[in-house]
Amino acid sequence: MSFFAYSYSSSWLTEASVLPISYSAGVPPNLPSVLVPVIRPYITTADISLLAQGLTILSILLEISPSSTFQQVESNLLNEAYKISHSPLVSGVALEALFRFFGSSVQANNQISMHLVPIWLLPRRRRPRLRIVRRMWRGIAQVAKNSQGVAAGVIAEYFKVCLQHFW
Repeated sequence: MSFFAYSYSSSWLTEASVLPISYSAGVPPNLPSVLVPVIRPYITTADISLLAQGLTILSILLEISPSSTFQQVESNLLNEAYKISHSPLVSGVALEALFRFFGSSVQANNQISMHLVPIWLLPRRRRPRLRIVRRMWRGIAQVAKNSQGVAAGVIAEYFKVCLQHFW
C-alpha cells in the first residue's frame, strides 16, 4: 500500500512520522520533494494538532536528510513557519514542535540563524506582552543552541536589532 493512498487526516500524519525513520539505507532523494508539499497545507493554525505533527515530520526529515529537505522547506514552508511563530494560538506541543523545527532548520543550514533573530524580535515591537517576550527569548535561545558555530553572531544580531528598535 502506498504512503499516498491514505486520506489526508491526522492518522496519516501520525503514520507519516514513522516513514522517514524507517529507512535504514537513508532517505530516498525524492522523498523531501514529494512529502514537503503534501505537509504544507497543515502548517497553519487552523488545526493545532495537525500543525504539531506536520512540524515534527519536517523536523525529522531535516535531521535525517538536511540538505535536500532544507531546500524544499526554504522554498515551500519557511514563510508560513515565520507567520505562525507569532500566533498566540500556537502553544504547548505545537510550540515545542515549532522550536524543534527551527532548531532542525538551523542545524541543516547555519546561514538561516541570522535571519531568524529579527523574525523572533518582530512581535516585541507590536505587542510587548510577557508571553510574547518569553516566546521570543525561547526562539532566540533555540537558534543560538543549534548554531554553536555562529552563536556569537546570533547574540550580536540580537543586540543590534534590540538597539535599533527598542532603545
